Amino acid sequence: MIEGESAELSKRKKLSNLIREVTHFVPYYKQFLESTDTYDDPVQALARLPITEKALLHNHAEQFYSERIDKSRREDLLIAEVTTGSSGLPIMCYKTKEERFQLALSAWKQRRAIDARVNQSNLFCLLHSHSSQKKVVDNMRNLHSQNISKVLHYLRDEFKPLIIHCSPSDIFEYAKFIEREHFSLEDWELGFIETNSEVLTLEQKQKISQRFRTRVINNYGCREAWNIAYECREGNLHLSDEVHVEIIDMKTGDLIQPGSSDYGEVVITALPIKHFPFIRYRLGDIGRLSRLECACGLENEVLELYEARKINLIHRLTNDNTLTNGVSLFKGVFSDLVASGYSDVVQNIIRYKIIQTSTDVFDVYLMLHEALTERLTESFTHYATLRIGEGAVFNFLQKSADDPVFEGKNYSFLSRIQG
Repeated sequence: MIEGESAELSKRKKLSNLIREVTHFVPYYKQFLESTDTYDDPVQALARLPITEKALLHNHAEQFYSERIDKSRREDLLIAEVTTGSSGLPIMCYKTKEERFQLALSAWKQRRAIDARVNQSNLFCLLHSHSSQKKVVDNMRNLHSQNISKVLHYLRDEFKPLIIHCSPSDIFEYAKFIEREHFSLEDWELGFIETNSEVLTLEQKQKISQRFRTRVINNYGCREAWNIAYECREGNLHLSDEVHVEIIDMKTGDLIQPGSSDYGEVVITALPIKHFPFIRYRLGDIGRLSRLECACGLENEVLELYEARKINLIHRLTNDNTLTNGVSLFKGVFSDLVASGYSDVVQNIIRYKIIQTSTDVFDVYLMLHEALTERLTESFTHYATLRIGEGAVFNFLQKSADDPVFEGKNYSFLSRIQG
């Protein structure tokens, strides 16, 4: 950004350059050259482009490569990444070194606004296992108490990182371990914990902050565009300079303007990525935008996320045709079990994931300390039915920690129903 230039003006210039580039050199967008060229306002021009989603890029990937890079040189010039596939469809995404550098620079700038001391040498990544960390811990996503204890002892006694980069659900399990086992952090003082990859709930944020004695910062992003918005010192989630965000009505497809009280689907445009672009790209997240004067001094719009993605909503229509947050509903089921004298059932569960495969069918995957029992299946079915309604069928499957069902983002509930 040019010194003295507003964040909004800088972003509009980047958006204009991106639209001009892709409509000239990316096959899928060439067809829109004439319809976007007539607009001086890049935001209006962007609205002429279609909304894209994973299935489109997965099935027609060749149409999204820029012609500026010859096909024979893609492997040399483009760095490939694969998404987690939490929505059911992992896709490949590609960036040049320059594009990755621009995205990384933006993320580090925001981290250092929280704590100027942070750098690569004092950051511990609990989300992606680096080779040096694998020597210490066999599996970062192994949430058995023995492994959590091993990781915490290493962090406290040897590494002493200033920042931990992690998913909310994983570090939440570490916070619960600290509370349950009365684990002492001793003189280890964190600058902050940066969560990524999943929606961060208020309950998670409060417990993690309390048990780790530090602030928790939400780094909202995705593999396709990296950082989308970053939480400031005042607790507001400001949009990145490198991403344009739109909020779309989930029923009508209409644009919801910043400042509206209505939630909609988050649609992103990654501004630096021109060689395999993500333009008006559906993430499956739900949120709303606002413009406010934040005490942190940032001018960027603020994103407020709903505490569930579209894939976390139960697609089983109620009488008033509303959709229910499955993560919250099944968390309530476990609370009901504890309140009704089934604490032993809940204590046997290390980790769970529930996947809705059709309107009335739910597969319940369980990682357990001991064997699956009828007491568990019957009590869970009873209290889940009370909350979700009659007719629901629950299939119980006991799985180990390394089972593929527990890979990727650690969502406790997912729906495979489209809509």
